[in-house]
Amino acid sequence: MRNVRGNQAQKAGKILSYFLLLASCFLLLFSCAHGGKRYAVKVTDGIHKETLDEKESAEVYMHFLNAEELALKGQYDAARKEMELVINKYPDYGYLYYEIAIDAADQKHLEAAVVATEKALELSPKLVQARLLLAKLYSIQEQHAEAVDVLERIIRDYPLEAEAYTQLSREYIAMKRYNESAVTMQRLAKADPESTVPYFYLGLIYGTFLKQYDKAIANYQKVLESEPDNLQIQSAIAQIYLDKKDTKKALKKLLEIEEIDPEDISIQLKIALVYYELGDFKKAAAKFESVLEANPESDKIRYYLGVIYAESGDTDKAIEHFNMVPVKSNFYKDARINMAQYHVLHKNHAEAVRAIESAIKERKDEPDLYLYMAALLEPDQKMKKTIDVLKEGVSELPDNEKLAFALAVSYDKAEDIDNAVETMLKVIEINPKNANALNYVGYTYVETGENLEEAENMLQDAASLKPNDGYILDSLGWLYFKKGDLTKAHEILTQAARLLPKEFTVLEHLGDVDKARNDNRQALVVYKRILNILNGKKDARPEDVERIKAKICEVGGC
Repeated sequence: MRNVRGNQAQKAGKILSYFLLLASCFLLLFSCAHGGKRYAVKVTDGIHKETLDEKESAEVYMHFLNAEELALKGQYDAARKEMELVINKYPDYGYLYYEIAIDAADQKHLEAAVVATEKALELSPKLVQARLLLAKLYSIQEQHAEAVDVLERIIRDYPLEAEAYTQLSREYIAMKRYNESAVTMQRLAKADPESTVPYFYLGLIYGTFLKQYDKAIANYQKVLESEPDNLQIQSAIAQIYLDKKDTKKALKKLLEIEEIDPEDISIQLKIALVYYELGDFKKAAAKFESVLEANPESDKIRYYLGVIYAESGDTDKAIEHFNMVPVKSNFYKDARINMAQYHVLHKNHAEAVRAIESAIKERKDEPDLYLYMAALLEPDQKMKKTIDVLKEGVSELPDNEKLAFALAVSYDKAEDIDNAVETMLKVIEINPKNANALNYVGYTYVETGENLEEAENMLQDAASLKPNDGYILDSLGWLYFKKGDLTKAHEILTQAARLLPKEFTVLEHLGDVDKARNDNRQALVVYKRILNILNGKKDARPEDVERIKAKICEVGGC
């Protein structure tokens, strides 16, 4: 029964969609016959070639009314026959196929829409709307070069067709050819000097994509010359000042906009945030409180108020607002972490832990909560608790790369190398291009002397992903040392030492390779450099110092 009803509803939906489609067509015919316009942009004469006379228009419209009445009564076959009379009477009318193309595009049947559009243009080559639609269909299918070609031909034939310029400009933006997008708008400005459209687009292109802020503002100002109260442009200029980190000018502009439209909450929020960036927490809090009065359910404002009061040292109000951010809010996780950070700052570690524990119970789907809890526990060297928290997170979110990686690192710090490697291999399963995980497993294999071929593949992959990572190059160089390829090992470790000139482990590997190559003089230079680094480290381990001293003696430095 449900399937039958569903089919009937689908059938009715298609019929009604079809009639609505034709309705727009016939209403257009009717309006054109009386000199009506459909678009705000300047219309070419292409559409007027399609106009039927009043008598024919009225006849077509009557057929539509009859079909609509039949459809409403559920007589779909009769309605379809009525509409077929229209199609049979006007088979060469291009605009009809254009409307069919629009309906197909709305239904996401893009290939059918292209076919109908091409048919419309075959019958009515000057139908600009169909040419514009064809360009849009190409664009949707990411055939940007084809769209550009269609639009350039429209502009060649109809130099004042503003929509063609704006659509062409958007195509160039999609292709990341921003300078050509700007040139397109400059062409429109030259073709139609009275239009403000090109200056709006130029402001957008220069401000958002080319980051040429002065040019962006200059073009926006041209719009304001004729539209001084255009708040969209005023806001765009304010945003440019924010992007330039010119907070004082941004604030001045935002306050001007607020005077024009004091009810615009988005502007008030920006003003509050600028006050916050300027360090004026009192004004920032006052502005946010004002907005909160009008929007008491806003979790975003609650969160920002918590941050501001925390910054200004008003503990009670900060925690009050953080606690009022709902569990389901996108700001919940950040609110709880901020609350915990505040407790840490004031040496109340236990409260910080409790804040995150309670948050994890409420939101087991937030990986950052597990990671933050692990960071809270680790300074106390409670690696078991840290590992338990991360294991819980991995259990809840088994495909989360960050959690798995953090768990592997925790195993490593606990000197549980087997579990560390096993977990890093899971990280690689999740993301085969995680260079750090590849490096960890590869280097571990090198150190143990196991799976050297697999280690080589992993380390080469890691080095190709991060060619300038000194730690990865160190692992790869050390691998070749273990395999006996001293020339390749020396070359790669020299590069690693250049990238990490104060990393004594990397230098020690290089020194060992020099020693193995019987270049004791260079090995001595490297070992002495390591000893100087260790002597300058307060936390240097005595065993490291003694080992390097022994190596210095081995190469004749004693």
